Amino acid sequence: MATNFNTNFNLNALSFCSYLFLFFLYYKYLISTKIQKHKNINTNDNFPREKLKNFYVSSIKICGLLCLILHSYALQKMIFIQGELHFSVSIAFSLIMLLAMLLYYVENLKYTTLQSLQILILPLVLLSILSTIIFTSTKIITAYTNYSGFYLHFFSVMLAYSFLTLAAIHAVFMNFISTDLKINLNNNTFENQQLKALLFKNLPPLLTLEKILFDTILIGFVCLSFGLITGLFFSEELLGQPMNFNHKTIFGIISWITFGVLLLGRYIKGWRGKVAMKLTLTGFTFLILAYLGTHFVLEVILKK
Repeated sequence: MATNFNTNFNLNALSFCSYLFLFFLYYKYLISTKIQKHKNINTNDNFPREKLKNFYVSSIKICGLLCLILHSYALQKMIFIQGELHFSVSIAFSLIMLLAMLLYYVENLKYTTLQSLQILILPLVLLSILSTIIFTSTKIITAYTNYSGFYLHFFSVMLAYSFLTLAAIHAVFMNFISTDLKINLNNNTFENQQLKALLFKNLPPLLTLEKILFDTILIGFVCLSFGLITGLFFSEELLGQPMNFNHKTIFGIISWITFGVLLLGRYIKGWRGKVAMKLTLTGFTFLILAYLGTHFVLEVILKK
C-alpha cells in the first residue's frame, strides 16, 4: 500500500510540474505575440520573432499532449489498484478537469483562436491535481461495478461535468470580454492594454463564442440527462427504489432544470449575453454542489 502511495504521489507531482511547465510555455507565447503586436519592429527582426512564436506554438502542442498522457496514467494508477476500483472527490475533480482539458484541445482543432482559454483552464487543472496530492483517502467502489447501469451512469455524468465545466469557463471568459467592451473607453490605460493583449489575443467574435457556449451546453445537457436516466435504473437495481432523494439528486435535478430552461429560452426567445452567462454559472454551481460539493463535505470535512 505504501508503494502505491509513493507511486501515485510521484506521478501526480510529475503531472503537476508538467502542467506548470505548459502554463509557463503558454505565458511565454503570449508575451512573444504581445511584443510583436505592440512594438515597432523592422522586417529583419520580424523573422526570428516569428520563428520564436512558432517554436512556442509547437512546444505547447507537444507539451499539452504529454501532460494529458501523464495525467491519464496518474489517474489510472489511482483508480485501478490491485484489481479494485478506488474513487474519491479529489479523483473525480481531477478526472473532470482531465476530460475538460481534452475536450478543450478537441474544440481548439476547429476554433484555433481559443488558445486564451488556457489561462482559465490550466489553473483549475493544477488545482485538481494538487487536491489528489493533498487528499489521498479513497473508497473502494468495485462492488458497484457488478450492476449493469454503473458504467453508463459513471461515464455520462463525468462527461456532463466536463462539458459543463468547459461551458462555465466559456461563460466567465465571455463575461470578461463583454465587461471589457463596456469599460474600454473609460479605462484604456497602457497596463489594461497589456492585460487585454494577453487575455483576448486573436479571439473569435463574441457571437461565435456564444455559439460555442450553447453547443457545449447542449452536449453537456444531453450527457447530464442520460446520467440522470441511467441513475434511476442504477439506483433501482442497487437500492430497490427508483430514486434516492438526497442532496446530490436534488442539486443535480435543479442543475438539469436550469440548463434545460436556458436552452429552451435560447431556442424560443433567443436568450444571449448576460442572461445566458448567469444561467450557465447558476446551473454549473448547482452541478458542483450535486457531487463535488456534497462529497467534499462528507469526505474531507466530516471524514465519512
